[in-house]
Amino acid sequence: MSTTTAADLINRSHALVRDLRRSGPPPTRQEWDAFDDTIHRLLTNLLGPHGRNIPMRSERRAQLIQTLQTYPAPLRDSALAATPTLRTLRPVASPDASAAAIRRRLHAVRDDDLSVPAVPDLDLPSATDQRPTARLTCTLGALADLLVDAPHHALTTDRGDLADATARVLTVAAVAARHALSVGDLDHGDRALAVGRWAEHCLDRLGQRSVTSAALDRVAATHPDRGATGINDRLEAARTDWTAVAQAEVGKVIPSVDVLRVIANQGSHLYGLTAHLLQDHRDLVSDSDAVTPQLAKAAQALRVADQEWAGLTTLSPPSHEFLTESRRLLAVLNEVGAQANSAPSESLDRQRAMSDLVALGGTIADLTAATRNLPRQLRRSGLLSAPPARALDPLQRLNHRSGQGAAPLSNNAAPDLQTRWSEAALATAAAAQVTGELLQGHAWVRPRILSI
Repeated sequence: MSTTTAADLINRSHALVRDLRRSGPPPTRQEWDAFDDTIHRLLTNLLGPHGRNIPMRSERRAQLIQTLQTYPAPLRDSALAATPTLRTLRPVASPDASAAAIRRRLHAVRDDDLSVPAVPDLDLPSATDQRPTARLTCTLGALADLLVDAPHHALTTDRGDLADATARVLTVAAVAARHALSVGDLDHGDRALAVGRWAEHCLDRLGQRSVTSAALDRVAATHPDRGATGINDRLEAARTDWTAVAQAEVGKVIPSVDVLRVIANQGSHLYGLTAHLLQDHRDLVSDSDAVTPQLAKAAQALRVADQEWAGLTTLSPPSHEFLTESRRLLAVLNEVGAQANSAPSESLDRQRAMSDLVALGGTIADLTAATRNLPRQLRRSGLLSAPPARALDPLQRLNHRSGQGAAPLSNNAAPDLQTRWSEAALATAAAAQVTGELLQGHAWVRPRILSI
């Protein structure tokens, strides 16, 4: 298995830029253009087009948006680089036609004479290129690719995270620009000078920032070994695959209630198993008593929320992949619990298993947070249904056709659904936070990540 977080990639870029300053040869114009374009794409993916990933209440929101808007003449628009052709709307009408008639007869026609900004033919380096600037560009490009599919809530957990991550990217851009100007050809230094000045001005606006960012720790690419037969390898593969399909399910326009109930049941079982493992094996952590109450509270909140969902439906079934991966994950968790209760053996690495359980607990917290307001939204949209005995009040049931198996949920039915699901989201977030804080000092615990 290999796991690379966004924080790993930004740390590697800092190491590469230090090596670049020590002994790196001057970059060619093609190498600098590739680096230039990659920096712009990375910041666009990190902050979102037009800054949509920046929390509205962030104290640095204005500075971060200005960072995107003031990039010096990007070589290509990250959002439109893949657009093959440009089309424009032109009126097709007689010269004496009225303005209203022209508006009604607008047609999309190809405009061959339209002045299109030239998009450079960027020669992006390959992963095996050993030139210092090329290695740096590949690392930043991998980080930009990793952030494309990163869940929005993974990047906005803390309002200061994005500012810290942005400052680290700007630092790399500023140092690389200074290196290009100091040892490179000054005839080709106009872009390096512009990017370097922009990066340093943006750093001045952001002020002193932290050298770490939880947002970058929480986004990762995981490649488990699915061919391995060991219990730890199977747990890792099951966790990664279930996380991917669960995120896809909750991201649907109309999520299935069965998916939410499975998440609640998996989370309740998981937190109980984690607490049991911490209590029975105190050699893993020294102060497990500070964690188990939060885990128990989160498990209870999920059980109560699951009862509120009982009998409700959105008439949207879960996918076959989700059900398959859920059964596989449950089987592996049961096997981990059984082996954890037995005598220590070489078949189960308890430290590695705890690391995966912590990561999976964080995923449960993220999934409940992403769907925290879903009960209210589904009710307002009229998408929640239930058997008439629960969905309707007595007077409505008299007029309900007995042949219909489900009825839209009335305003008075299931009044505690939104409250209980919100409480579960808060409890799982608290459990993930306290677990991460207690275990982050242990080298055997990987960061709480979202596999994408």
